[in-house]
Amino acid sequence: SQALAAELMAQDSMGIIYPSVRHPGGTNLACFRPALVGNVRKAQTYRLTWAGSPQPAVEIT
Repeated sequence: SQALAAELMAQDSMGIIYPSVRHPGGTNLACFRPALVGNVRKAQTYRLTWAGSPQPAVEIT
């Protein structure tokens, strides 16, 4: 929601990662700082998997 985004931005959050509602098992990223995203083009796919720890396992496909 916009209220959540406003609160996170006020806390200097760079963005959020959240489950996809369109693709079961999928993950979405929302970046609050556009300067962090540059030179965007389709290439590899990254799968981030959390299994109880703060750090995800990263698989590049």
